[in-house]
Amino acid sequence: MIKKNTAPLVWITVLHWRGKNLTRECLESLRNIEYPNYKVLLVDNGSQDDEAELLGGYDNELFSGEEQRVELLRLPENKGFSGGCNEGLTYCLERGAEFVWLVNNDATVFSDTLDRLIECAMANERSGAIGASLTNIAVDGGEPEIYGPGFIDYVNCKTDLSTPVDDKVIECDWLSGSNLLLRAQALREIGCFNDDYFLYFEDVELCARLTSGGWTCLVEPRARVRHHQGSSTFGSKQIWRYYYYARNRLLFFTGNVKMGVKFWRVARIILIHLRGCLLLPVSGKNGLLKFRGECLALRDFLSGLKGKARHL
Repeated sequence: MIKKNTAPLVWITVLHWRGKNLTRECLESLRNIEYPNYKVLLVDNGSQDDEAELLGGYDNELFSGEEQRVELLRLPENKGFSGGCNEGLTYCLERGAEFVWLVNNDATVFSDTLDRLIECAMANERSGAIGASLTNIAVDGGEPEIYGPGFIDYVNCKTDLSTPVDDKVIECDWLSGSNLLLRAQALREIGCFNDDYFLYFEDVELCARLTSGGWTCLVEPRARVRHHQGSSTFGSKQIWRYYYYARNRLLFFTGNVKMGVKFWRVARIILIHLRGCLLLPVSGKNGLLKFRGECLALRDFLSGLKGKARHL
Protein backbone atom coordinates (compact mmCIF):
# COMPACT_ATOMS: atom_id res chain seq x y z
CA MET A 1 0.00 0.00 0.00
CA ILE A 2 1.05 3.62 -0.56
CA LYS A 3 2.91 5.36 2.29
CA LYS A 4 1.65 8.70 3.56
CA ASN A 5 4.82 10.63 2.68
CA THR A 6 4.53 9.59 -0.99
CA ALA A 7 0.74 9.65 -1.30
CA PRO A 8 -0.67 12.44 -3.50
CA LEU A 9 -3.54 14.44 -2.02
CA VAL A 10 -6.89 13.06 -3.14
CA TRP A 11 -10.15 14.91 -2.65
CA ILE A 12 -13.11 12.55 -2.71
CA THR A 13 -16.24 14.28 -3.99
CA VAL A 14 -19.66 12.80 -3.19
CA LEU A 15 -22.55 14.47 -5.01
CA HIS A 16 -25.83 14.17 -3.11
CA TRP A 17 -29.29 14.56 -4.61
CA ARG A 18 -32.01 12.26 -3.24
CA GLY A 19 -31.27 9.14 -1.21
CA LYS A 20 -30.03 10.32 2.19
CA ASN A 21 -29.68 6.74 3.43
CA LEU A 22 -27.54 5.83 0.43
CA THR A 23 -25.36 8.89 1.05
CA ARG A 24 -24.83 7.76 4.62
CA GLU A 25 -23.78 4.27 3.44
CA CYS A 26 -21.38 5.85 0.95
CA LEU A 27 -19.73 7.99 3.62
CA GLU A 28 -19.51 5.04 5.99
CA SER A 29 -17.59 3.10 3.36
CA LEU A 30 -15.22 6.04 2.79
CA ARG A 31 -14.49 6.16 6.50
CA ASN A 32 -12.88 2.72 6.24
CA ILE A 33 -10.54 3.30 3.31
CA GLU A 34 -6.85 2.67 3.96
CA TYR A 35 -5.40 5.40 1.74
CA PRO A 36 -3.45 7.82 3.99
CA ASN A 37 -3.88 11.24 2.33
CA TYR A 38 -7.45 12.18 1.45
CA LYS A 39 -10.23 14.64 2.21
CA VAL A 40 -13.95 14.29 1.53
CA LEU A 41 -16.19 16.92 -0.01
CA LEU A 42 -19.92 16.29 0.28
CA VAL A 43 -21.74 18.40 -2.32
CA ASP A 44 -25.39 19.00 -1.50
CA ASN A 45 -26.90 19.48 -4.95
CA GLY A 46 -29.89 21.61 -3.98
CA SER A 47 -31.50 19.33 -1.38
CA GLN A 48 -34.84 20.34 0.08
CA ASP A 49 -36.81 19.65 3.27
CA ASP A 50 -34.90 17.84 6.02
CA GLU A 51 -32.17 16.32 3.84
CA ALA A 52 -29.95 19.41 3.79
CA GLU A 53 -29.96 19.69 7.59
CA LEU A 54 -29.33 15.97 8.00
CA LEU A 55 -26.31 16.01 5.69
CA GLY A 56 -24.65 18.65 7.84
CA GLY A 57 -24.40 16.20 10.74
CA TYR A 58 -22.90 13.28 8.85
CA ASP A 59 -19.32 14.55 9.08
CA ASN A 60 -19.45 14.89 12.87
CA GLU A 61 -21.28 11.62 13.40
CA LEU A 62 -19.26 9.40 11.08
CA PHE A 63 -15.81 10.99 11.36
CA SER A 64 -15.82 12.23 14.96
CA GLY A 65 -12.52 11.97 16.79
CA GLU A 66 -10.55 11.77 13.54
CA GLU A 67 -8.57 14.35 11.61
CA GLN A 68 -11.10 16.69 9.98
CA ARG A 69 -11.53 15.25 6.51
CA VAL A 70 -15.11 16.10 5.54
CA GLU A 71 -16.34 19.42 4.20
CA LEU A 72 -19.84 20.29 3.05
CA LEU A 73 -20.60 22.43 0.00
CA ARG A 74 -24.23 23.46 -0.37
CA LEU A 75 -25.56 24.44 -3.80
CA PRO A 76 -28.72 26.61 -3.96
CA GLU A 77 -30.31 24.50 -6.71
CA ASN A 78 -29.95 21.17 -8.46
CA LYS A 79 -27.30 21.72 -11.13
CA GLY A 80 -27.43 18.18 -12.43
CA PHE A 81 -24.59 15.69 -12.35
CA SER A 82 -22.40 17.80 -14.62
CA GLY A 83 -22.95 21.12 -12.84
CA GLY A 84 -22.85 19.67 -9.33
CA CYS A 85 -19.63 17.77 -10.03
CA ASN A 86 -18.09 20.84 -11.65
CA GLU A 87 -18.72 22.85 -8.48
CA GLY A 88 -17.04 20.09 -6.49
CA LEU A 89 -14.12 19.75 -8.91
CA THR A 90 -13.45 23.50 -8.83
CA TYR A 91 -13.58 23.50 -5.02
CA CYS A 92 -11.09 20.63 -4.78
CA LEU A 93 -8.68 21.93 -7.42
CA GLU A 94 -8.52 25.30 -5.65
CA ARG A 95 -7.47 23.47 -2.47
CA GLY A 96 -4.52 21.64 -3.96
CA ALA A 97 -6.02 18.34 -5.05
CA GLU A 98 -3.65 16.23 -7.16
CA PHE A 99 -6.48 13.84 -7.92
CA VAL A 100 -10.24 14.14 -7.48
CA TRP A 101 -12.20 10.94 -6.98
CA LEU A 102 -15.86 11.29 -7.93
CA VAL A 103 -17.99 8.76 -6.06
CA ASN A 104 -21.75 8.60 -6.51
CA ASN A 105 -23.76 8.92 -3.33
CA ASP A 106 -25.41 5.59 -4.25
CA ALA A 107 -22.04 3.80 -4.39
CA THR A 108 -19.93 2.13 -1.71
CA VAL A 109 -16.22 1.41 -1.89
CA PHE A 110 -13.86 -1.13 -0.33
CA SER A 111 -11.02 -0.31 2.02
CA ASP A 112 -8.34 -0.82 -0.66
CA THR A 113 -10.20 0.71 -3.64
CA LEU A 114 -8.51 4.11 -3.60
CA ASP A 115 -5.04 2.62 -3.02
CA ARG A 116 -5.39 0.48 -6.13
CA LEU A 117 -6.66 3.37 -8.23
CA ILE A 118 -3.80 5.67 -7.16
CA GLU A 119 -1.21 2.92 -7.72
CA CYS A 120 -2.57 2.54 -11.25
CA ALA A 121 -2.46 6.30 -11.81
CA MET A 122 1.13 6.60 -10.56
CA ALA A 123 2.23 3.74 -12.80
CA ASN A 124 0.60 5.39 -15.85
CA GLU A 125 1.59 9.05 -15.96
CA ARG A 126 -0.63 9.91 -18.95
CA SER A 127 -3.75 8.44 -17.39
CA GLY A 128 -6.31 11.22 -17.08
CA ALA A 129 -9.13 9.08 -15.69
CA ILE A 130 -9.11 5.74 -13.87
CA GLY A 131 -12.15 3.68 -12.93
CA ALA A 132 -12.78 0.65 -10.77
CA SER A 133 -14.56 -2.59 -11.52
CA LEU A 134 -18.19 -1.64 -11.00
CA THR A 135 -20.83 -3.97 -9.56
CA ASN A 136 -24.19 -2.50 -10.56
CA ILE A 137 -27.07 -3.43 -8.27
CA ALA A 138 -30.37 -2.92 -10.07
CA VAL A 139 -33.04 -1.02 -8.15
CA ASP A 140 -35.68 -3.48 -9.39
CA GLY A 141 -33.95 -6.39 -7.65
CA GLY A 142 -32.37 -7.95 -10.73
CA GLU A 143 -29.09 -9.82 -10.74
CA PRO A 144 -25.99 -7.67 -10.09
CA GLU A 145 -23.83 -7.00 -13.15
CA ILE A 146 -20.11 -6.21 -13.24
CA TYR A 147 -18.84 -3.50 -15.58
CA GLY A 148 -15.60 -1.69 -16.25
CA PRO A 149 -14.28 -0.42 -19.58
CA GLY A 150 -16.55 1.68 -21.76
CA PHE A 151 -16.44 1.65 -25.55
CA ILE A 152 -17.94 4.03 -28.11
CA ASP A 153 -19.52 2.70 -31.32
CA TYR A 154 -19.56 5.72 -33.63
CA VAL A 155 -21.08 3.74 -36.50
CA ASN A 156 -24.19 2.70 -34.60
CA CYS A 157 -24.16 5.73 -32.26
CA LYS A 158 -23.99 3.59 -29.13
CA THR A 159 -21.95 3.37 -25.94
CA ASP A 160 -21.41 0.22 -23.93
CA LEU A 161 -19.81 -0.86 -20.68
CA SER A 162 -18.18 -4.30 -20.83
CA THR A 163 -17.10 -6.77 -18.16
CA PRO A 164 -13.38 -7.06 -17.28
CA VAL A 165 -12.11 -10.52 -18.22
CA ASP A 166 -9.13 -10.61 -15.83
CA ASP A 167 -7.15 -8.44 -13.38
CA LYS A 168 -5.10 -6.60 -15.99
CA VAL A 169 -5.42 -2.83 -16.38
CA ILE A 170 -7.55 -2.00 -19.44
CA GLU A 171 -7.40 1.07 -21.67
CA CYS A 172 -10.81 2.15 -22.96
CA ASP A 173 -12.85 4.96 -24.53
CA TRP A 174 -14.80 6.08 -21.47
CA LEU A 175 -15.58 5.34 -17.82
CA SER A 176 -18.71 5.54 -15.71
CA GLY A 177 -19.02 8.76 -13.74
CA SER A 178 -20.33 6.77 -10.77
CA ASN A 179 -16.69 6.27 -9.73
CA LEU A 180 -14.07 8.28 -11.54
CA LEU A 181 -10.56 9.17 -10.41
CA LEU A 182 -9.50 12.29 -12.33
CA ARG A 183 -5.98 13.71 -12.53
CA ALA A 184 -5.88 17.42 -11.66
CA GLN A 185 -3.32 18.19 -14.37
CA ALA A 186 -5.58 16.68 -17.02
CA LEU A 187 -8.59 18.65 -15.81
CA ARG A 188 -6.63 21.89 -15.94
CA GLU A 189 -5.73 21.14 -19.54
CA ILE A 190 -9.04 19.96 -20.98
CA GLY A 191 -11.61 21.33 -18.52
CA CYS A 192 -14.35 19.72 -16.44
CA PHE A 193 -17.76 18.36 -17.44
CA ASN A 194 -19.82 19.98 -20.19
CA ASP A 195 -22.86 21.65 -18.59
CA ASP A 196 -24.87 21.24 -21.80
CA TYR A 197 -25.48 17.65 -20.72
CA PHE A 198 -26.81 18.13 -17.16
CA LEU A 199 -27.32 14.39 -16.68
CA TYR A 200 -26.10 11.33 -18.64
CA PHE A 201 -23.38 11.17 -21.32
CA GLU A 202 -21.34 13.86 -19.54
CA ASP A 203 -18.87 11.15 -18.48
CA VAL A 204 -18.61 9.88 -22.07
CA GLU A 205 -18.00 13.40 -23.38
CA LEU A 206 -15.35 14.20 -20.75
CA CYS A 207 -13.46 10.98 -21.45
CA ALA A 208 -13.61 11.63 -25.20
CA ARG A 209 -12.00 15.04 -24.62
CA LEU A 210 -9.35 13.47 -22.41
CA THR A 211 -8.34 10.96 -25.06
CA SER A 212 -8.40 13.66 -27.76
CA GLY A 213 -6.03 15.66 -25.55
CA GLY A 214 -3.51 12.83 -25.33
CA TRP A 215 -4.62 11.35 -22.00
CA THR A 216 -5.77 7.78 -21.44
CA CYS A 217 -8.77 6.27 -19.66
CA LEU A 218 -7.98 3.12 -17.69
CA VAL A 219 -9.86 0.51 -15.69
CA GLU A 220 -8.18 -1.13 -12.70
CA PRO A 221 -10.28 -4.31 -12.25
CA ARG A 222 -8.76 -5.10 -8.84
CA ALA A 223 -10.28 -1.88 -7.48
CA ARG A 224 -13.95 -2.48 -6.67
CA VAL A 225 -17.04 -0.32 -6.23
CA ARG A 226 -20.66 -1.31 -5.61
CA HIS A 227 -23.28 0.92 -7.22
CA HIS A 228 -27.07 1.08 -6.90
CA GLN A 229 -27.75 1.76 -10.56
CA GLY A 230 -30.24 4.49 -11.42
CA SER A 231 -31.33 5.24 -7.85
CA SER A 232 -31.49 9.02 -8.41
CA THR A 233 -33.75 8.64 -11.47
CA PHE A 234 -35.99 5.91 -10.10
CA GLY A 235 -39.68 6.32 -9.36
CA SER A 236 -41.11 9.78 -10.05
CA LYS A 237 -37.91 10.88 -11.83
CA GLN A 238 -37.70 7.92 -14.21
CA ILE A 239 -38.65 10.05 -17.20
CA TRP A 240 -35.44 12.03 -16.57
CA ARG A 241 -33.44 8.93 -17.45
CA TYR A 242 -35.24 8.42 -20.75
CA TYR A 243 -35.22 12.09 -21.69
CA TYR A 244 -31.62 13.01 -20.85
CA TYR A 245 -30.17 9.79 -22.22
CA ALA A 246 -31.95 10.23 -25.57
CA ARG A 247 -31.24 13.97 -25.92
CA ASN A 248 -27.60 13.76 -24.83
CA ARG A 249 -26.96 10.79 -27.06
CA LEU A 250 -27.88 13.04 -29.96
CA LEU A 251 -25.74 15.88 -28.56
CA PHE A 252 -22.67 13.69 -28.18
CA PHE A 253 -22.74 11.89 -31.50
CA THR A 254 -23.46 15.03 -33.51
CA GLY A 255 -20.91 17.26 -31.82
CA ASN A 256 -17.72 18.43 -33.58
CA VAL A 257 -18.37 16.50 -36.80
CA LYS A 258 -18.83 17.52 -40.42
CA MET A 259 -22.37 18.36 -41.55
CA GLY A 260 -22.66 15.19 -43.63
CA VAL A 261 -21.68 12.99 -40.70
CA LYS A 262 -23.96 14.94 -38.37
CA PHE A 263 -26.93 14.48 -40.70
CA TRP A 264 -26.24 10.75 -41.04
CA ARG A 265 -25.97 10.24 -37.28
CA VAL A 266 -29.13 12.19 -36.54
CA ALA A 267 -30.97 10.13 -39.14
CA ARG A 268 -29.55 6.93 -37.67
CA ILE A 269 -30.69 7.75 -34.14
CA ILE A 270 -34.11 8.98 -35.31
CA LEU A 271 -34.66 5.70 -37.17
CA ILE A 272 -33.84 3.79 -33.98
CA HIS A 273 -36.28 6.05 -32.12
CA LEU A 274 -39.02 5.53 -34.72
CA ARG A 275 -38.59 1.77 -34.53
CA GLY A 276 -39.04 1.99 -30.78
CA CYS A 277 -42.12 4.15 -31.23
CA LEU A 278 -43.91 1.18 -32.78
CA LEU A 279 -43.41 -0.89 -29.62
CA LEU A 280 -43.20 1.50 -26.67
CA PRO A 281 -46.86 2.68 -26.61
CA VAL A 282 -48.02 -0.94 -26.25
CA SER A 283 -45.37 -1.86 -23.67
CA GLY A 284 -47.33 -0.76 -20.62
CA LYS A 285 -46.95 2.29 -18.40
CA ASN A 286 -43.16 2.25 -18.47
CA GLY A 287 -43.14 2.01 -22.26
CA LEU A 288 -45.42 5.03 -22.54
CA LEU A 289 -43.15 6.96 -20.16
CA LYS A 290 -40.10 6.14 -22.24
CA PHE A 291 -41.97 7.05 -25.43
CA ARG A 292 -42.87 10.46 -24.00
CA GLY A 293 -39.34 11.09 -22.70
CA GLU A 294 -37.72 10.24 -26.03
CA CYS A 295 -40.19 12.36 -28.00
CA LEU A 296 -39.49 15.36 -25.76
CA ALA A 297 -35.76 14.69 -26.13
CA LEU A 298 -35.95 14.68 -29.91
CA ARG A 299 -38.03 17.87 -29.95
CA ASP A 300 -35.60 19.72 -27.66
CA PHE A 301 -32.54 18.54 -29.55
CA LEU A 302 -33.98 19.76 -32.85
CA SER A 303 -34.85 23.05 -31.11
CA GLY A 304 -31.29 23.44 -29.84
CA LEU A 305 -32.25 23.26 -26.15
CA LYS A 306 -29.44 22.09 -23.82
CA GLY A 307 -28.73 21.92 -20.11
CA LYS A 308 -31.54 21.40 -17.63
CA ALA A 309 -34.96 20.68 -19.11
CA ARG A 310 -37.53 23.07 -17.68
CA HIS A 311 -40.61 21.05 -18.63
CA LEU A 312 -39.94 17.80 -16.73
